[in-house]
Amino acid sequence: MWFVGVEYSSIYDYIIQTISMIALILLILMILGIVIFSKIGSIIVNSIHKF
Repeated sequence: MWFVGVEYSSIYDYIIQTISMIALILLILMILGIVIFSKIGSIIVNSIHKF
């Protein structure tokens, strides 16, 4: 039983690490996306104001 408990805990640790890693990557991508989108948006607004 003890070995099974260790196996399960290591699997749970792996799953938690994987989920947190994916969440971190998604967060970084979201921040980059917002920054890029705001830059593109400001460029579009400036080009519209010129015309």
